[in-house]
Amino acid sequence: MTARQQANQRIKTAQDREKAATARVTRAQRELDQATAQLVQAEQRVQQANQQVQQAAGKTAAAERVRQQAEAAANQARADIAVAQTKLWEAETLRDVALQGTALERAGVNALNRLDSDPLNALVAAAQAGKRLKPLIQGKAIADYPAYSPLYSLQQVLHHIREQNRLQGHQGWVLSVVFSPDGQTVASGGADGTVRLWDRGGQALATLSGHQGGVGSVVFSPDGQTVASGGDDGSRITVGVWPVENLDQLLARACTWLHDYLTTNPTVTNDQRAACDLPPR
Repeated sequence: MTARQQANQRIKTAQDREKAATARVTRAQRELDQATAQLVQAEQRVQQANQQVQQAAGKTAAAERVRQQAEAAANQARADIAVAQTKLWEAETLRDVALQGTALERAGVNALNRLDSDPLNALVAAAQAGKRLKPLIQGKAIADYPAYSPLYSLQQVLHHIREQNRLQGHQGWVLSVVFSPDGQTVASGGADGTVRLWDRGGQALATLSGHQGGVGSVVFSPDGQTVASGGDDGSRITVGVWPVENLDQLLARACTWLHDYLTTNPTVTNDQRAACDLPPR
């Protein structure tokens, strides 16, 4: 092959290489264009995804705020329910006490209504009413009692029941006996040196010891609130009369009156016996 032919062969080879390179460039440019388009699309999708994330985050924050508000409202509702339940319990308690008070007022009045015709059972009924009243007045002033008739009926029935009693207690001769101005209390002085106070039903109220000899003189003050006594030893003692009875004292005195009746009468019910803490038959 001549030199010219060789040169032409090299030119042709170079041209072929150029064409091949140009084809590769074209392919590469096409691939680059495709990749660029894909990148643009991907970036658009990323932007859309970011927007969706932001929107979702905003919705999540809004949803969290709504949840917190709902939880706060629920807590407030629970607190309101607790307050309402407390008020309901207090109202029901007051209603129950008022109902019991009304029933006890009726029971006390009924006991008084039986006084003239059946005084013993009137006292039983009054004691039962007093027993039912007792747990309702713990720690309360008398002005706050839910009912007063049981107390009043006990006082009145005990006041009006008549029975002759032997006042036993002095050790020796009784040297002086005197009634209080209202006729409800008896004071006695004895050779044993004591002054004793009794109610007119025979219940011992108090014993005063202090004289060194017999007590020959006992006297009430005009208002009936004080007793003065004089002794053979020349001494003088002054003592106040026992105060107005409370419900426990009235119940104790009523049950002293009723003990024999409640324990021996076969017609007495267990409810009646319970008024004086007697066991059921």
